[in-house]
Amino acid sequence: MPQIAHKIKQRITKQQLALVLYRCLDNQEIVSLANLCGINYHSALPSLEIKNRIVPSICQNFFDQSVSLKKIAQVLGKKSKDVIRRIKYMEMGEIFLFFGNPNYLQSDDELGQILWSMLVDSRQQVQDYAYSLLTELNALELTHGSEKKTLEIEKEDSYPQDNEPIDQIGLELDTNLPVLLKPGQRKRDSSCSRSILRQNGTDWLENQSSRLNQQVLDLTYQCQDLQQQVQEQVKENQFLKEENQVLKEKILRHESHEPVIEKLVEEKRILQLDLAEVSSKMEKQLSLHMERDKAELTAGLQSLEKSAGQAQAMFDRLRADFEGHLDSLEQINQESTANLNWIQQRVSTLDDSRQQKVISHTSKLPRVGIFVDVQNMFYAAKDRYAGRLDYIKLLDLMVGPRQLTAAYAYIVQIPEIDQSSFVSLLEHNGYTIRTKDLRLRGDGSAKGDWDVGIAVDIAMMLDSLDVVALASGDGDFCELAELVKRRKKRIEVAAFSHNTSMDLIRSADQFLPISNELII
Repeated sequence: MPQIAHKIKQRITKQQLALVLYRCLDNQEIVSLANLCGINYHSALPSLEIKNRIVPSICQNFFDQSVSLKKIAQVLGKKSKDVIRRIKYMEMGEIFLFFGNPNYLQSDDELGQILWSMLVDSRQQVQDYAYSLLTELNALELTHGSEKKTLEIEKEDSYPQDNEPIDQIGLELDTNLPVLLKPGQRKRDSSCSRSILRQNGTDWLENQSSRLNQQVLDLTYQCQDLQQQVQEQVKENQFLKEENQVLKEKILRHESHEPVIEKLVEEKRILQLDLAEVSSKMEKQLSLHMERDKAELTAGLQSLEKSAGQAQAMFDRLRADFEGHLDSLEQINQESTANLNWIQQRVSTLDDSRQQKVISHTSKLPRVGIFVDVQNMFYAAKDRYAGRLDYIKLLDLMVGPRQLTAAYAYIVQIPEIDQSSFVSLLEHNGYTIRTKDLRLRGDGSAKGDWDVGIAVDIAMMLDSLDVVALASGDGDFCELAELVKRRKKRIEVAAFSHNTSMDLIRSADQFLPISNELII
């Protein structure tokens, strides 16, 4: 709507806009529109003078203020919304048929709404037709307005009476004759004259009266044309005068605004300089912050590298200590083996009952030790099956038809998680629980595993076991598996296939894959 209003502003005149407002809005609506546009008026105006006093100011605001232009267009659009919808679906032929007679439009109560609806129509042809109607209606309005200041042609009862002499017949002409005669007026005047003269019974009077009336009418039409031309010229001069005044006012406003514009330009230049200075300072501060942050990050990385080096050195030292313990254990094992051989030689010299007892003892079931890395099993079951491992079934699977010597479950405890019920369940079902707390490193990371502890326990118990059953898929136990095999013991690994090191599977004597049957 704002774009259409600006387009209308470029073509419509103040007189045409005033015609639309007069015919579209009543006195109360004109007052409300004036308040919207911020127009001051005398509140005590009589109702007949409201439109004549306020409408010209509204028209002036329509051309001078874009805010008022939008408000006026909105009020007219709201008032004419039903007619706008009706004309939108009419063809051009229908529009020409219904609105082609200006005299008919002048008597239509919806004239203002019809004109505004055609002006805002999206079709250019409808808009052009609306402007042509406005021009014609504006001329008619000016003509009818002049009738209030003119005298009408003598009515039918002003023609000569029966006793009136012929030399007194005449029509008084005046410069204020009506500009526009209604259709059929000439014919009615002539018929009236003939009727009067016919009543006198004189054909000569009829002929003279007809000729005089015809001359009067011809003179009337000539005066009418001249008056119309003069009025049009006066209106055009008035319009040009108003336009000239508007241009002068605009020039004066422009000249008065030039110092303000120059001041604003200077302020803009100063603001640009200030902006450039502030931008330069911000860039310098940002560069300093980046350098400081870079130095802090570099120091942090160096600290992390140092911590990592210390952790690696500690790990190497622990590994060396573990290997030294393994060597010591192997040496002890060798000594124990030598002692065992000596004892076996001594036992072989005993009597038959003693020999039978030894043979019965050696024929017992293989001794199995179960070692479960709970942390490794827990996360493998969660990642693969989104469930938990049944440790009771796992114990039965790993023991099989053999003698259970020991079952250890190694758990890393997290302070935020309560695992007491889980620990109680494992203890109730034959497990010996080994726990340790999660350790926090200096760099903020955490460490918690039982790899070394499991290896040490297996190495310490290896002499009392025939089979080592390890429940873990961690590849770090490959060397432990090789040690068990060197000690002539059997190593079995039970774990999830997707989470088990291939090296560990190859190092083991047997691999027991865990399936979803052990998941709860």
